[in-house]
Amino acid sequence: LVILFIAGRVVKAPPTTEFFKGKFPAFKFGSLWNKVRILSFGKGISEGGLVIVPVLMILTLVGKEGVLGTFKSISALVTTILVYIVARRVKINDRPKVLVIGLTLEVLAASTFAIMYSSLGVIVYYILATFSGPLLSISIGPIILDAVEYDSRNPDILNRYNNLFDIE
Repeated sequence: LVILFIAGRVVKAPPTTEFFKGKFPAFKFGSLWNKVRILSFGKGISEGGLVIVPVLMILTLVGKEGVLGTFKSISALVTTILVYIVARRVKINDRPKVLVIGLTLEVLAASTFAIMYSSLGVIVYYILATFSGPLLSISIGPIILDAVEYDSRNPDILNRYNNLFDIE
């Protein structure tokens, strides 16, 4: 109840006039941000495919629903350990290398499944694709934040919040 009371007070507070300066929304982006949008779109497609495609492949080719849960749990555990190790060791200058490794694993996963269309191909695809997703996130996330910071220093960009609204 206390949290609800505080939330109600915040909502009823008078609006601030200093939050936005200029016209809003004024979606004017630099060329760097347009490249980030393409990168973010590709990452979204990849993550969407990683959620849906392996489930359909496992259910179609392996045929057992129990295998799906076990396989997802084991791969989540191994991926967590991999992300921890990689994130602790990667430096700022290593981001492009991590991005290339993630993209290479993604292409290798798709190629392996295309060549070996079987239950073994599904398992190899899922392992490689599960490892590539976090590697892409480790490298793409900071790139997006660097682009937001770069555009916030650009005097031609009218509103520094545009990038954050756009990426969401």
